[in-house]
Amino acid sequence: MRSSRYYIQASISEGMPNALMEAMLMGCLPVGSNVAGIPTIIGEYGVVFDKRDAESLKKALQTALEAELQPLDISKYVATNFTQRMRGELLQQVVEKLQK
Repeated sequence: MRSSRYYIQASISEGMPNALMEAMLMGCLPVGSNVAGIPTIIGEYGVVFDKRDAESLKKALQTALEAELQPLDISKYVATNFTQRMRGELLQQVVEKLQK
C-alpha cells in the first residue's frame, strides 16, 4: 500500500473494513461500493459507487483518477475520524445492544 495511489474495496457485503482504513492511512485514494460502513469510512475522501456492475466500477475508477485529493489529507482524515479507541468503543456498544 505504501507504493499504491488507489485502493478498491468492491464488496457485496461488508462491515467496517480494516483494510480500507489501513489503505487510507497510507494515503491511498479509496474506491468502494455503497455497502455497510464503506461510504461512512470513505466520506468525501474517495469515490463510492452504487451499482454492482462493471460500468459503475469503471466510472468510479475514472472519477478517482481525476480526483485531486492529496494522500496526506486522506491519511489525516481517517486517522482523526476512525481511531482504534473509537472503533473499539463503537464495537462495544454494538455488542452490548445485541446482549439486551
